[in-house]
Amino acid sequence: MFCHTISKTYLEKWKIKDKKDSIYVFNKNNLSNQGEIRDLTNLTKTELGYTNYYYLKIEDCDHKIFDNMFQDLIDEINKQYILKFNKLEIKTATQFRLAYLKHEDKLKIYRRDNNVEIKLSRINKLILDSWNISKKRYIEDFFSKEIENDWQKVVNEFETIIKTKAKLSKFAREKLILFIATQINRNHKKHNEKIKITQNDEILKKILIVSIYEFIKIYNHEQEDNNDNYIFETYKQLKKTNLHITILHTESSFITTDNPIITYKHNHKDSILIPITPNICLIIQNSLIESLSIKKINSIETKKINNELINNAINNIVYFDKIITELY
Repeated sequence: MFCHTISKTYLEKWKIKDKKDSIYVFNKNNLSNQGEIRDLTNLTKTELGYTNYYYLKIEDCDHKIFDNMFQDLIDEINKQYILKFNKLEIKTATQFRLAYLKHEDKLKIYRRDNNVEIKLSRINKLILDSWNISKKRYIEDFFSKEIENDWQKVVNEFETIIKTKAKLSKFAREKLILFIATQINRNHKKHNEKIKITQNDEILKKILIVSIYEFIKIYNHEQEDNNDNYIFETYKQLKKTNLHITILHTESSFITTDNPIITYKHNHKDSILIPITPNICLIIQNSLIESLSIKKINSIETKKINNELINNAINNIVYFDKIITELY
C-alpha cells in the first residue's frame, strides 16, 4: 500500500492538465532539468510518500500505545485457547503483546476444551485475521476521513472568499488547522525537533507513527490529553489562538513541495506558509483578533515565496508543467 506523506487530495491541485492523476516532480538540486511525470497514486522514490509508511503491521506495533488493538486479539484467542508465558496465563493485552512479539519461543498454547498443547503456527491465522484491515489502515483511514475528504471544500471556500470577501467558516478553519497540525508532522524527516533524538530513519519513523496514532486517539476522545503529544499540542495551540490569515493570490504560479507547510519570518513575525493551489497561498500569523486579508501579488513576490518553498523542501518540487525555471 502506498501511503502519502503529502496528502493526495492536496497534490491534485497541481495535476498536469488533461492527464489523470499525474504531476511533474523535480529534484530541488536539479531544477533546470525537466520534471518527471509521476502518477499520484504511487510516488515511490520521492519524499511525497512511501510504501506501507502508515500501514500498522502487527510486528511493528511493539509499543504500549497499541495495547488497545491487542486487546481484541487476546479476547478472541481466549475463547478457544489458553496462552501461557513463564507458566503464567496471559490475560491482558500488554502481556500478550510482549509475549507474542518479543518472546514467541517461550509462548505456550493450550486448547481450552482439552488442555492439549498446540504450536503457535496453529493459531497464527486467527491472530492475523483478527488483526484485520481496519487496524492496519487505522492511520490512513483517519487522514482520509477527517482531512482529505474535506480538503476540496476548504480550498473552494478560500476561492470564494477571494471573489466575495466572505468570512471563513468554522468548518474550514477547523479543517485547515487539522491539516496543518498533521501535515507538518507527517514525514519523519521533517517532524518536530523535540523527537529528533537520533538520525536513524527507522527509529524516527516508529516514534512518529506512535505520535500520530496517539494524536488520533486523543482527537477522537478515545484517550485523555496528557499534554505531551506534540502534534495535539500544535493543534490545540492553533485552535485557541486568534489567527490572521493573509490570502495571497497570483496570476503567476505557486509551486508546492514535499514539505509544503513551512514556518518562517514574514514581516518580522512568526508565520506559517502554505500554498493551497497554484494560484493561492496562505500566510497564517497570531493576531489580537481573528481576521482575514486578501492580497493580489505580482510575479516577483510569487517567486520569493517559491524560493522559500524550494529552500524548505526535503528533496522534491511539484508542479503541473515540465519546466519551472521561470517560477523562482
